[in-house]
Amino acid sequence: MCRMKTTPSPYHPLSTAVRVATATGLLAMATLAGATAGPVAALEEESSCWTTEPGVVGTIDHPVEPTAIVLRMSVGGGFVPTEIRFIESPTFTLYGNNVAIFRPAGQSSDLTDALPPFTCSHLSTEQVDELLAYALDEGGLRDARALYANPFIVDTPNTIFTIDADGLDKSVVVEALGFDDQAPNPKARARFEALAGHLADFGAQVETSQVYEVPLYRASLNEPWIEDPGTPLPWPWPESPTELFGDDLSGQATLTPDQVAEVTTVPNGGQGYIALETPSGDMMSLAVRPLLPDELADLG
Repeated sequence: MCRMKTTPSPYHPLSTAVRVATATGLLAMATLAGATAGPVAALEEESSCWTTEPGVVGTIDHPVEPTAIVLRMSVGGGFVPTEIRFIESPTFTLYGNNVAIFRPAGQSSDLTDALPPFTCSHLSTEQVDELLAYALDEGGLRDARALYANPFIVDTPNTIFTIDADGLDKSVVVEALGFDDQAPNPKARARFEALAGHLADFGAQVETSQVYEVPLYRASLNEPWIEDPGTPLPWPWPESPTELFGDDLSGQATLTPDQVAEVTTVPNGGQGYIALETPSGDMMSLAVRPLLPDELADLG
């Protein structure tokens, strides 16, 4: 068990000192893709972090289904390689079962490094209420419109907030958030920027954050696009490239942690470039990203 931190933060940390239960065993090891057990069955029934039981509503109404998205922030887009866009995952997600899964702050700038694994906390109803109240009001989402364009910058990421709470079900797209002091709607942007900073640094709001043990990864195989990627790894799996990625290698494969562990560390938060040599001697790059619980639910 751990308590919420009360140290002041520039990102309006949650002030209520509530207990947060977390677990290292968030998710059980998944079966091979295509096996009879569905991906959602890989979620542990008994875990102090993830739960398949519906969430509990406090004073602010929200969906309670375990994989329903109550609050999410994603950052992505801009002029980046397709492989980098492929591994973009939401920075923060609060699910209907009161579980938050989020990226730890900080990451390597080396595209060949694995990103740090996601972490997880099971929030109390009081903490969920405080977070949603902040996002809706001080964070500006309650009255926000769908798009805040920035006509002065076109090559930076968008920040997308999604919220389903207190009778609102909406997404808000903010272009180039934090990149341009001259952007339109400065007051609204300042509120969004504070909310984004809070969610991006959510791990600082709890004393401990436990690793999200990924049941399945999504992977894509691509032509090499880094000038000096280092020595490629030999093809690690008994399945051929076409068996995993399709006849023209343009498909996406669903890999287990054991399969991903053949080429990089697991769990991880995604990796944009892993140099591989196929059995035929071709040089390829592999990109992998973890699947979050709502994506697992979509797999059926």
